[in-house]
Amino acid sequence: MIYFTPFGAEAYAALGFTHPRMGYFASRSAPMGAVAAEVTIATFFNFNPALVYAVLPEAWTIATPEQILTARLDAVDRSLRKAWGEHVDGTEVREAAELARRAAERACNRPQGRPLFGGHASWPWPDEPHLGVVACPILAPGVSRRFSCRTSSHRRTQRCRSVGSPRRNR
Repeated sequence: MIYFTPFGAEAYAALGFTHPRMGYFASRSAPMGAVAAEVTIATFFNFNPALVYAVLPEAWTIATPEQILTARLDAVDRSLRKAWGEHVDGTEVREAAELARRAAERACNRPQGRPLFGGHASWPWPDEPHLGVVACPILAPGVSRRFSCRTSSHRRTQRCRSVGSPRRNR
């Protein structure tokens, strides 16, 4: 959802990013650390490499992966608080966050062949329940269609290893 909220662009601009693609590619890659443009190109193979080279590695000289992920999480927090209002701290959200965390922890048992997944799994789980609801689809994409599943390993994960898939429940 971060790519569709104005709070994301604002958060990345506040870090000093000068182009929207800089925030996009840096935030997508940040879970893996300050990786080279080539790693980003290989991970998100459907983009013209020139677009990635135009912003990476320059983004890493402006902000660290930790700063970028913090900005992204802050933007998600602002977005959900605006969208969900008083319900953001509700019982249903806390219950969903607990279920999401259990699903994500189970998905983390099989990180092999999924470098972006491994990057996300290495970061701490958010403290606020509503942010955990958003973190879960990143780690267990079958739980929600929010994660774009752009690489073959993400699609394979979604088909074969998703929590709640018919194959898993046999």
